[in-house]
Amino acid sequence: RWIISRLNRLVRDVNGLMQEYQFGEAERQIHDFFWGEYCDWYIELSKLRLGNPGSSILVLTYVFESVLRLLHPFMPFITEELWQNLRQRLPQGTLMARALIVAQYPSANEKLLDPGAERIMEAVMEIVRTVRNARAEYKVDIGRWIESKVYADTLHKDISSKAAAIETLA
Repeated sequence: RWIISRLNRLVRDVNGLMQEYQFGEAERQIHDFFWGEYCDWYIELSKLRLGNPGSSILVLTYVFESVLRLLHPFMPFITEELWQNLRQRLPQGTLMARALIVAQYPSANEKLLDPGAERIMEAVMEIVRTVRNARAEYKVDIGRWIESKVYADTLHKDISSKAAAIETLA
């Protein structure tokens, strides 16, 4: 829910920026989302579930393909090449357009915005960052387990369901 919400927020914001001719800011936001949220966090979190029932491979693919469509005006040759490679590896008919240049540009679905899921994941990412910073500050070997305690008030139940992810990433 978090990454789909963030993707739809990004699409909404980028479309607004493009209409205002703020191309540099639009590209910066796409870049920040792709590297900072999709690659750094969502792909890493997805590794915990790949191959299991409820795998996140469909969401991984959906978000990646959407980002390629968003990036296409900025880097058409690279995105087309990546999209064509993706298209060859997906089941027939998954990507309807024969080329990215003629694929529909993304539009936001406001119903998929989920501020609650975003808030939970922001908390999870902050916890992971804090533990990583403590490990670095005290020069704790990456392979060594450390005990950490998280004290939370309103998000306690939601964060505790993410304990395995926090443990693995931290």
